[in-house]
Amino acid sequence: MPEQTESADFAEFVARTPSLIEEGALDDALEASNAAAARWPGQFWPLFLTGRSLEGLGRRAEALSRYREALEANPSHPEAPAAHFAIKRLLAAETEAAENSTRKLDPDGDGTPRAKGHFQISDEIRRLSRRHARKLGVTPAVHPGDFILKFILSHRNFPTTDRAVRYYFTDGRRSAERLAELIGRHGTHLGDRTVRLLEFASGYGCVTRHLPTALADAEVVACDIHPQAVAFIERNIGVTALLSRSDPDEFETPSRYDVVFALSFFSHMPERTWSRWLTALVDCLDDGGLIVFTTQGLAGRELFGNPEIPPSGIWFKPGGEQEDLDAEEYGGTIVSTEYVLAQLERAGAELALYERATWWGMQDLYVARKPGAEEPRRGSESTFEGLVARVSSQLDQGQAEAALRESEAARRRWPNRFWAPYLAGRALAALDRPAEARIAYREALELDGDHPKAADARSEIGRLEDELSGP
Repeated sequence: MPEQTESADFAEFVARTPSLIEEGALDDALEASNAAAARWPGQFWPLFLTGRSLEGLGRRAEALSRYREALEANPSHPEAPAAHFAIKRLLAAETEAAENSTRKLDPDGDGTPRAKGHFQISDEIRRLSRRHARKLGVTPAVHPGDFILKFILSHRNFPTTDRAVRYYFTDGRRSAERLAELIGRHGTHLGDRTVRLLEFASGYGCVTRHLPTALADAEVVACDIHPQAVAFIERNIGVTALLSRSDPDEFETPSRYDVVFALSFFSHMPERTWSRWLTALVDCLDDGGLIVFTTQGLAGRELFGNPEIPPSGIWFKPGGEQEDLDAEEYGGTIVSTEYVLAQLERAGAELALYERATWWGMQDLYVARKPGAEEPRRGSESTFEGLVARVSSQLDQGQAEAALRESEAARRRWPNRFWAPYLAGRALAALDRPAEARIAYREALELDGDHPKAADARSEIGRLEDELSGP
């Protein structure tokens, strides 16, 4: 009897809600659809009718997500073609809105910006983009709102337009290939299945355009706060794109992912949203999924005039290169390793890798894993990777004695790991114990002469030998 009641209630919902939509009672239809989605999760109809209600209310991005969820729930449903058509209709509307906005920004079509933060795409930039994109097999399309390209073009390290444009394309490829390498190394548990990747804060596709090449078997979804960027990526790069939110509590995605990649996003978030965004992105992961992200760690303090980092471990300066965003919501952020480890713990993710100042030679790299539903959470602080991150941070802050104690304990606990003697060498050198530091570095090289930090260890050995042989 209860099953019959459920079936009758579901049938009544499916029969009644489309009428509410046709009658314009969209708020009532949305309320009924949301209740139905909660009562009958994973069913096509509640998700599809929620999409119709949201579309009628003009909430296009949310409607797009619901239609996609409906198709994911049942791609063979009789109304699936209607969902596909609705998605195309909404994407076309987004594209038209972006193009209309672009026409307002550039009414003459000459690449001259008409909005704050936009810049002129000259014929030279277009020509050079075609040249360098052709070598890499990607689209040459660039957008006047691409703040990354604008930043590179104005940077003193690139005195010519050719060098700047070449760097834009080649660095995007390097980042995509680095991500592929990290997934290959830390995502072995994902097996041979197609990896579902969310590139968060994708901008106008500096890295996005290279992901289908670097990760040929992945399903790539981009996500950005700018509607024009979302439309640009869909139209010019051919990658599905989602519109983000300024409030992490309002952010949601139509599905979960195996990997979330956030390059240099957390180097711009203020304290009030930093941890919430990390939690939101970890929540987007399927069990066992990876989050790969970079931060501006303590090694980057000199870029901001060496500010004093508060006891909380996070420092924020309002305002940045994205001039169209609220300066209080987007700026320059420095975080300590301890702060990041604590937020990973809060978000329920376990550290798998920490590398200090290795991305662009200045940003810290973190790879963390969301445990499976049945797995106990070990906590980042208890892992070897957590220890490496913590000791590195202690050394950055001049706490050499504490770093030496932990690294010596690590040498005993993990006698075959490169990092333990390497960090002990750093601590001993900082404590002005060069002979012992040299021994520690040599031990590290004996364990792994091909480690990414092996070159640093050899350089330190050379420096210490010069110091020991001096007058």
